[in-house]
Order: sequence, then C-alpha cells, then structure tokens
Amino acid sequence: MVPEGARIESTLVLPRIIMGGGTLHALTRRWSLPRDRRALALLDAALAAGCTAFDTARVYGHGLGERILGHWIRTRRVRDRVLIVSKGGHPDAVTASRVHPAFVAADLEASLRALRVDAIDLYLLHRDDPSVPVGLIMSGLQRCVQAGKVRALGVSNWTHTRLEAANQFAHAHGLTPFTVTSPHFSLAEMQSPPWPGVLSITGEAAADARAWYTATRMPVLAWSPLAGGFMAGGRGLDEAQRRAYSGPLNDARRERAETLARERGVPIAQIALAYVLSQTMDVHPIVAASTPAKLAALLEATRIQLSPEETRWLETGSREPVTPRAPTHECRSLS
Repeated sequence: MVPEGARIESTLVLPRIIMGGGTLHALTRRWSLPRDRRALALLDAALAAGCTAFDTARVYGHGLGERILGHWIRTRRVRDRVLIVSKGGHPDAVTASRVHPAFVAADLEASLRALRVDAIDLYLLHRDDPSVPVGLIMSGLQRCVQAGKVRALGVSNWTHTRLEAANQFAHAHGLTPFTVTSPHFSLAEMQSPPWPGVLSITGEAAADARAWYTATRMPVLAWSPLAGGFMAGGRGLDEAQRRAYSGPLNDARRERAETLARERGVPIAQIALAYVLSQTMDVHPIVAASTPAKLAALLEATRIQLSPEETRWLETGSREPVTPRAPTHECRSLS
C-alpha cells in the first residue's frame, strides 16, 4: 500500500506517490463504447494499491484524459475515495498565454464537464506568465473557490519566487493561497526544457528553490520523476527527451542507479523514485505506467530507504560520509 503524505486541506491527503494520467489517453485508440478496458484496469490497480490521488489536465489528449478518469470514477463509484488533481491555463495554438482568469475559468468549466464532477479537489495552473499580475490571478481563482468548484489550489512550472509573491498577495487580501507546486524533479538533471514553459528544480541553479520548499514544507508534486523513462533504463527516448536528459552527467547517474539497483535486487526505476522520495523536501512523485504490473513495480519504491550517503553517491559518485548541515538561510512558512 502507498503510505500517506501531506495534508493540503482538512480532508485532503496526498499519498506519497500520485498516479499520473498524462498517458491514459494513449491506452485507447478510440474512447467510445465498448470502453477500452486497459485504462480502467490501470486505474483500478492504482486505487487497490492505495494510490488515491490522480493527476490529469485539460490538455491531456485534448480532454480525453479527463473523460477517462471521470468515467472510471463514476462507474466505479469511488468519488469519495479519490483526490482529483487537474490543471488549466495551458497555452494553446491560438493563445500563447492563458493564465488570465477568463481562460482559467473556461478551462475549469470544461474540466468539470469532462470529469463529470461538481468540484476538483486540487486545481493547478499548468503554466505561468510573469507579465500577468499575481493579484489578478489570485482574485480570479478565488471566485472559483467561492463557487465551490475548486477545493484547493496549486501551480505547475512556476518559480518559487513567483509562487511566494502570489501567496503573499493572497494572505494580505484574505484569499485562498496556493498549497502545492508541481515542477520537474528527478535524479536526472534537466539539461534543456523538453516543452516550452516547463520548469525543473534539479541542479545547482535550483538549489534556492529546493531550500525554500524544504523550509516551507509545501508539497512538491514532481512530474517526470523518471525523466521520461531515462531513469527507468529506457534507451528509446524521443528527441525532446534526449535533448532534456542525455549527457555525461546523467549517463553517469544512471549507471550508478543501475549499480545500486543490482545490489538491492530491484529495478532501476525503484532506485530513481527512492532518490526522489529521499529528499528533504516533501516530494510526491507523479508516476505513469502502461500496465498494472508496471505500476505495482513503481509503487514498491516507497519500501526502499536510501541513506544520505547513497543519495549523495547517486548524485556525485562520492563515497565520503555525509555530515548533516543546518539550513543556510531561513524561509517564511506559507501555512
């Protein structure tokens, strides 16, 4: 069973690993009766294993991902047992920036219809546009919360400084703040963005962001924790994934992960996920799989405990003992 993690609202609890729905639509050629059972069987397996949070987005399969998840929730009658995470405000072919309240409200309504639910438990802005004032964004989202269509708010691919500014505005004006963030995080450092507008908190350049999330204890919903399959032993990456993750630094990290996986007698993907789970941040990896068996293997990563020395070795190759250090700076809690 997947252990519980952070509580983001009085009745909302994130499991340590979140089921990713970004590829659900790829499991069916045509979403019409008779329903393709592969996606539904995968969702059944996730819930049976204790994975109670399901991540999707308006842009996944042009809404098909949300329709599949909504159909499963409705036919299985599990609405009271699952936490729905969805995202809106992603740029489209016509509009490069869509975090304006009008676009977000339209996306939210479309998501509610596709999911066939009255409210989304955790609603995230999929991208950011720093030119849009945080006050405008937070005020627009507050109307969604007050209407009962959203229970908690978060962001995806926002910098921690922009997130802090938004929450400072929310607290100052009595509005609902953001309670989670969803950047990329993995043992593989992102060398270049695989898609426009995405943000990673890997590498030295993001050290301040990781320290801020550690200090504030804001849950980090890490997307692509296996680096698009790079840290699952996969070699058949597409061009975007090769550009994002291939290179000497990550090749060496993958080799060390493979070595540790052999020593532990587990798949490399479990070591890569255990690395993500071993961080001082409150990290909840979002994982995707094509079969229940593959998903079950990924969820086993919660049973693996890595020592600080093993984590350091995966990163740097150093076998030197790790000496715990106090934080070098303070961050204000947003709770």
